[in-house]
Amino acid sequence: MPAKSKFQPEEKELIVNEYLAGTFGVMELSRRYNVDPATLHDWVRLYQSHGIDGVTPKSTHTSYSFELKANAVMDYQSGNLTVYEVCTKYDIKNISQLKRWEKRYTNHELTKSSHSGGTKLMTKGRKTTRAERIEIVAYCIEHGKDYAMTIKKYDVSYQ
Repeated sequence: MPAKSKFQPEEKELIVNEYLAGTFGVMELSRRYNVDPATLHDWVRLYQSHGIDGVTPKSTHTSYSFELKANAVMDYQSGNLTVYEVCTKYDIKNISQLKRWEKRYTNHELTKSSHSGGTKLMTKGRKTTRAERIEIVAYCIEHGKDYAMTIKKYDVSYQ
């Protein structure tokens, strides 16, 4: 069952079009329609990517694979893409979803895919010695703090 929204898709489309036409800014529209500015940004991003279907509630919850979650978090942490760009690239409806994945990943918590059987997914890596960790950190700093590249090269987790 879709989440209940106080706005119909057509109303969201009108609000987004007011923003895109430059008639009003996000803060003014936020005040006029009593909508959080981050929600307006999400509507604009989704509308630009998918048209009215992007702002229409789905009848089922979206399930994301482990690979998609891991890739999205890595892209976000690399700093090469903004949170909005990552969400658009991976078709993630809401930026808070990506931020939850990142928080769970950096806290070394379990992130389950629907078929994971409860195994650790986003924290895969290997044990390292102190000397290895020093080498890994030096490499990461030397390469502009490119975490994704460092993780891949040394087969370690984000932690």
